[in-house]
Amino acid sequence: MSYGESVARIGVFAYRALKTVAIFAAVLIGGALDAAAQQRLAQPRDFTHTYQAEVLAPDAFQFRQWVTWRTSKGTDAVYDYFGFRHELIYGLTHDWQLSLFLSDWYYEKTDAGETQETKWKDVAAQTVYVLSDPATDWIGSALNAEVAGGNDFLELQAKLVLQTDIMDVLTLAYNAGVAAQWDGSIEPKDRGEFEQSFGVSCQVHPNFALGLELLHQIGFPGWEDSDDPLIYLGPVLTARNKIWWVTIAPLFQTTNVDAEPEFQVRLLAGIDL
Repeated sequence: MSYGESVARIGVFAYRALKTVAIFAAVLIGGALDAAAQQRLAQPRDFTHTYQAEVLAPDAFQFRQWVTWRTSKGTDAVYDYFGFRHELIYGLTHDWQLSLFLSDWYYEKTDAGETQETKWKDVAAQTVYVLSDPATDWIGSALNAEVAGGNDFLELQAKLVLQTDIMDVLTLAYNAGVAAQWDGSIEPKDRGEFEQSFGVSCQVHPNFALGLELLHQIGFPGWEDSDDPLIYLGPVLTARNKIWWVTIAPLFQTTNVDAEPEFQVRLLAGIDL
């Protein structure tokens, strides 16, 4: 075999080898993208207090269960609060979704014994409209609005939602919002609240994400004086599958406000319908 023939055979072999590697890589990448797409079908929330600039696909339904536990007040040694929300979500368009909170109720225990039973609070409706998509734009943004009403109770909320994704591995989200409440069971009846939250989450495995969440709140009783600012900080963990997901965040108070819980945990669980 001549030198030229040897070079030609080597070239053909190299071409076939590169072609095989390219096909194999394409299959792997395609499978990974398909798996990622299937993981996104469940539309998980990576945070418990911080919304993301994402909505369900059109005509998709999802049910979400909320459970919140608050405990350990400096001024109340036996304080316990368990809150429950049952949310049904429907994707209206690629940019718009609607949620109905079928019933919000809670159990609260205090050292004064004022409330030691389960009580119904309200029903609510929420809408999220995406202004820019974090998957295609340099930063995602959305508007979030909610109205809740019950016996002698009305609350209106509005939030700005910002989100950016880095290499489909790291998610950063920020919310800023205001709420107005009218509650006939307390004095003063009117109350405002300003809230900010920030979360960072890293996908450490296709089925798991780990991060941190920060919550900052300031209340305005009677829309006049302001309460002491509250800051909570803690880890957040998300486990997900094709049709379900669970997110939990234990948050610790970093400010010294004895009248507010020193510790709270929120768990969100969702399933596609």
